[in-house]
Amino acid sequence: MGMKVVGFREKWVISLFGDIKLRRRLYRDKKGNCHFLLDKRIGLDKGSHVSPMMKKLAVQSSTDYTFREVESIMKAIFPWAVSYTTVHNLSNRVANSHIEEEEKKIKALYEDGVVPESKGKAVSYLFMEADGINISLQREKERKAEIKGDCLRRLGGDS
Repeated sequence: MGMKVVGFREKWVISLFGDIKLRRRLYRDKKGNCHFLLDKRIGLDKGSHVSPMMKKLAVQSSTDYTFREVESIMKAIFPWAVSYTTVHNLSNRVANSHIEEEEKKIKALYEDGVVPESKGKAVSYLFMEADGINISLQREKERKAEIKGDCLRRLGGDS
């Protein structure tokens, strides 16, 4: 790989077993980029002080409870658990990565015309029901009206 050891760095990580002090080697590759191979191997995010399993537990719990409730529950189980702010930040990172991935798919569909695979399903008719749109009316007895958007279209032919 052509990497050289530049030095050692220490880092505290909150894990399921408590606070762990890691002594990691800092490597520099031929292009001058630095890497902590231990962090990559155990799945630590850059700049994070939470182990992957503790992160998974916090993020999954935050889908059912508030961040403060997650902190309370985790501290009832683990005296060294993460704060509600950390739970919020971890959940935000996970959500942002999924949002970015979804936005790439949307851009590919609408800008580049890349249609996602149909997963082996083929249908002759596509039924679609859309909510109506409320519009304001002028110079009418009624102030508002709803435009409904029910639609039936035959696929693979003329509509």
